[in-house]
Order: sequence, then structure tokens, then C-alpha cells
Amino acid sequence: MIAGPIKHIVAAIYALLVLVGSAQVLSRYALGFSLPWSEEFIRYAFFWSVMLTAALVAGDGAHLKVDYVSDTLSPRGRRALELFNDCLMLIFAGALIWFGGDLVWRAVEGGSRSPAMGISMGWIYLAFPVGGTLLGGMHVWHMLHRRRTVE
Repeated sequence: MIAGPIKHIVAAIYALLVLVGSAQVLSRYALGFSLPWSEEFIRYAFFWSVMLTAALVAGDGAHLKVDYVSDTLSPRGRRALELFNDCLMLIFAGALIWFGGDLVWRAVEGGSRSPAMGISMGWIYLAFPVGGTLLGGMHVWHMLHRRRTVE
């Protein structure tokens, strides 16, 4: 399944976050200079990690939810609420893909670049459609897996 490689990518991103963040602190306080690109790198890497982790959480069905309402419903009512929540999640994933794709297109067409690293903002904004695609796909997988375990 795709969750394994995503977990490795997220772990690598977190390792880079710690490494670059530590290098920034060391260079600023011990060596007396700042790495001009480090804060920007950390911000964008963290953004990518959030989008990828959201897909992993969707695959496990572990997104934040309030159980109070579902606990008071009948089994049929719970299934209806789950279906409603599934629809909302897929709509959200579709919006991330649609509007994220538009944002990537505008950044690439406009030649927008990050100030410190100078990379195309299209690469940064690509996290929206990639995250939306993975989020939707992983959520559909979770829906099918949940359905099989109920039946």
C-alpha cells in the first residue's frame, strides 16, 4: 500500500526539519550568523509534512471527531452520519485538488518564487493537490476497509 512510502517521506521531512532547525540555532547563537534560507525551508517542509500526514491519518480513519453525537445514535443513524462525514471529506479533498491545482498553475505561470531559496512557489503549492489526492484516495480506502470489517 502507499502508506508505507508516505510514512518514510514524512519521517525524512521531520528529520530534515530537526537537522535544519538545529543548524539554524547553532549558526545563529554559536557562530554569529544566520542561514537565510533555513526558516523558509522549515516552513515549507512543515507544510508538506502536514498535507502528507493528513492523508496517512485519513487512511487510518483517525481524524479528529466528536463522538458525543454518534454515540447517541442508533446503528443506522451512525452509518448515515459516517456517510455524511465521508462525503464532506471527499468534497474537501476535491477542493484541495481543484483550488490547489489552480494555485500551482498561477504560481508557475506568474513566475512566483520563494524569497530566500528562489524556488518556484509551484513546488510549494503542489502540496495542496498532492495532499488532496492522497487524502481522498486514503479516505476511500478507509471507507472500503471499514465497510468490509462491518459486514
